[in-house]
Amino acid sequence: MTLNEAAKYTKRILAYLLIFMVFYIFAENMYKFFMVVYNKSFPIPENPPAISFGKLPQPKITTLPVEIKLVNFRKELTTAGFPETPKYIYVYQLKKPYVSVAKEERFKTLAQSLGFFQVAKKVTDTKRLWENVSLKQSFSAEVFEEKYSLESDYKFLETKFKPGLSPSKQEAIATARNFFVKTGDYEEDIKLAGYDTVGVTISEGVIKQADTPYREIFKLVSIYPEKVAYKSSQTDEKGKTVEVGNKIPVFFTNPLKSNLNALVAPKTSSSDDKSVVAAQYNYYETNESKSYYPIISAEQAWEQLLQGNASMVMLKRDGADYFTNSDVLSDIETIDIREMILGYYMPTNYSEYLQPIYIFKGKFNTRNRESGSVFFYLPALSPQVLIINQD
Repeated sequence: MTLNEAAKYTKRILAYLLIFMVFYIFAENMYKFFMVVYNKSFPIPENPPAISFGKLPQPKITTLPVEIKLVNFRKELTTAGFPETPKYIYVYQLKKPYVSVAKEERFKTLAQSLGFFQVAKKVTDTKRLWENVSLKQSFSAEVFEEKYSLESDYKFLETKFKPGLSPSKQEAIATARNFFVKTGDYEEDIKLAGYDTVGVTISEGVIKQADTPYREIFKLVSIYPEKVAYKSSQTDEKGKTVEVGNKIPVFFTNPLKSNLNALVAPKTSSSDDKSVVAAQYNYYETNESKSYYPIISAEQAWEQLLQGNASMVMLKRDGADYFTNSDVLSDIETIDIREMILGYYMPTNYSEYLQPIYIFKGKFNTRNRESGSVFFYLPALSPQVLIINQD
């Protein structure tokens, strides 16, 4: 083969190779375009995430003994339609209480730091009670569940403080936060929690919501922890797609009063740091383990409410005191649902899992023209969870 012939064949090979490369790139892009169009037209259903906890029990939520079958529910949400909710949500496993001598020693130390130097009374195998006779205070603790409450005699407090000296909202929140730091309970959930304050007074030994700022003596600070419920993709300031953890609040048996709260009094001096005169800690921490579970949509939750499957957890007339028990009315005519949100539910007693619920907030009207606020709780897990095998 001559040199000219070799050059000729080489040119042909390079030409064929170039044509092949152009055709390959064209075909690859056409295939990608076809797959994009096909996937949009015939989307592949998402595989449900692993449900590691298996079948879950329905949370037991007590409902008020109010007949609402003939009540007319009206949807008056502040949003245009039903709120958007995810298909799947985290379920957390709670830390199980256990017997520990170290826990009892911790509460002995905590009692002393709060001014209780007496020997504790053994109320039950798990409950201990310290009493300070001079200050008319008591400190009780479920030492193995790490629940406790600090209580003061309200009649004694009524004579000690004068109206008009209530701490500010910022001071009250800071004092409550420092209290839980001192007790060693200022863990991640409480650090990132929401804080709510109510101005209160004491009348005839009973704590009540203050009707005017002048009558305020104390601030009740309630703490509402928040947990990451699901993750979603969002675009940051630089235009990058990032995964963001969306949080929802933890609700308790009483929707208006958290199981984590502190009653803050005005300081009697600049050096006084004992202005928390009452407090309650009844909160179960979560383990690291969590698992996605399917939940019902907001529309499905609304239908469940109309069918009477939600629990009415609070009913309060307008003008009723903040701390009074729920009213029991038999002549409710209409209930207007103003807000509908997702939250987690943590009862007073230990339950194995922290599960999601729908919270309905609304206003009721009776045939006698009475009105007030009403709250409903509804378990949010999808019914298909109930048929999952444990293994």
